[in-house]
Parts: sequence; structure tokens; C-alpha cells
Amino acid sequence: MSSRRTRRQSKEAAAAAAERAEKSSQNAEQSDGGATISSRPDFMITIPDDIAYEFLSNLLPDVSLTAPDPETIVALYRTLVSQATDLDATQRDLEEARADLQKKDVELDQILQDRESSTKDVEVELETAQKELERIKQERDELGW
Repeated sequence: MSSRRTRRQSKEAAAAAAERAEKSSQNAEQSDGGATISSRPDFMITIPDDIAYEFLSNLLPDVSLTAPDPETIVALYRTLVSQATDLDATQRDLEEARADLQKKDVELDQILQDRESSTKDVEVELETAQKELERIKQERDELGW
């Protein structure tokens, strides 16, 4: 079976990625003769109302959602790819389960048809045996036994 992540594992992975991004951005800030060089651009995002900000904040703790740095965005991309991969694997598993279910349904129908056919064969044999018995009784009666 494919590897799957739980929500907790995904959340932990996102938190770890955010922590790596934070450490990376702290390391990227260097002092050059009194001047500070930062890898953080002035990049602000307004979160629309249709996105549950609190849910997103809980899902991605310690991540600045309104002012993400490049490392955070890369971490989000990795999380997105991971989630898409997990979703694809789950979809394949679901399709396989549906195919197995359909196969078992066909097999069950075949077993039922075979049983009905066997029952009809036994009924025909019984009817034939009863007719033969009736014929033999009639012959016996005609012979006077």
C-alpha cells in the first residue's frame, strides 16, 4: 500500500518546514559592515474572507501567513505536493477498492446463477425420476403384481 500521512503528520511536517524556513531566514540575514542584508522581501498578502484564517493558522503554526518569506512559500509548496500525492494515492486505493467490490459482485452473481442452474437441474432430474417411478408403477399394475 502507498505511504499515507495523517493530518497530524502533515501538520508536523508543515511546522518543521516552517521552522527550517525561519532558521534559514535567520541565517540568511548577515551583517556586512553594519549593513543588514535580509532575504525577506517586502511581500504582504491579504487573506480573503472565504479562507478560514484561524484554521489555516492552526494547520500551519509558526508561519506568517500574511508576510511569508521564500522559504515558507517553498515549504508550503512541499506540503501541497505531499498532500496532492497523498490524495492521488488515496484516490487510486479507492478506485481499486471499487473495482474489487465490483469484481466480487460479479462473482457473487455468477455463484447465484450457478446455484439456480443446479437447483433447476435437480428439479428436472426429480421430475424425471417421479415420471419414471409412475411409469414403473403403472407397468406393475398392468402386470398384476
